[in-house]
Amino acid sequence: MKLRKMRSSSAIAAMAALLVLTFPLIIHAQEKHAGLDAASDPVLRALQAELARSKAQLKMDNVSAPFYIEYRVFDVEQFEASAAFGALREQNRTRLRLLRALVRLGDYKVDSYYSSGQGVSDILPLDGDELALRHQIWLATDQAYKGAGEALPGKQSLLKNLNVEQPVDDFAKADAVQSIGPVAKMDVEPAKWITMLESATSVYKNDPQIETFGATLSFITLNEYFMNTEGTVTRQGSTHYMMTLGASEQAKDGMRLDRSPQYASNRVEEMPTPEAFQSDALKLVDQMKQLREAPVVEEDYRGPVLFSYVFRFNCSQCAWPKAWPGPSSANFGSLCQQPEEPRAS
Repeated sequence: MKLRKMRSSSAIAAMAALLVLTFPLIIHAQEKHAGLDAASDPVLRALQAELARSKAQLKMDNVSAPFYIEYRVFDVEQFEASAAFGALREQNRTRLRLLRALVRLGDYKVDSYYSSGQGVSDILPLDGDELALRHQIWLATDQAYKGAGEALPGKQSLLKNLNVEQPVDDFAKADAVQSIGPVAKMDVEPAKWITMLESATSVYKNDPQIETFGATLSFITLNEYFMNTEGTVTRQGSTHYMMTLGASEQAKDGMRLDRSPQYASNRVEEMPTPEAFQSDALKLVDQMKQLREAPVVEEDYRGPVLFSYVFRFNCSQCAWPKAWPGPSSANFGSLCQQPEEPRAS
């Protein structure tokens, strides 16, 4: 037993020594990969170049140099489409790069974040022309700097007329963070998804009493950049996919009936296949018929109604299942088999 313990201790010590020796190499490899990835990104290169230039040269007569500069960029691509009764109603694919430039004058105790000193928003070019990107960033930085130069004296004058017993700093320092994540891309074929919408909504023909029957999709890709003079550089990419089916009708007694199952995921692989989406559309038609033909409650009840049985069943069984699967797709229609029930008039 003693020999066994000694061998175990020796093994742990050897593993610890190996980790100590290899950990710097792992970190260096990660930093090198991040540096190579950043070097291939024209947005990051443009932001870094303009931040360094502004930090070193941004100064006007009678206006102090900034103590803090930050840039935020939101690179958004969105694909939307909708269909009804088997025909495409609309489709739209948009792309936008939004820049937010913030320049702070003064110091961390009292800065220029007031009125015109709260930063400037502008649109960046979409292509990889680094010179065009830098020019737009420079214009936004110049405008933000001049706005801060006007805001700081006004804020200082206003503070002189106020009696603050326990003043707090306007701004706080933060540790620098460097995290360069992969760029998110929208890798979808519009024709495939449009065909899914058209095919699914064509099943309305199975029930002529359905008044509306449609389907929508919204796919969004977001790449967010953040950079400041304290040394923080981050890039985060994310994707969001959502699809819906929707049907509505009117019962004989005049009650409006509608259902709208949804599908949502951060991965396109987890969205429904054409066959599954078509099957759920057929199920939706059947559910609408069952709901329309459900017997009406004969009891004359007057009082509050919080949830119907179907709504409570959907919420408890589908929206918040006991074993939450994480960011996988959520089909709030086909996962729940709704039995025939009395319907309140």
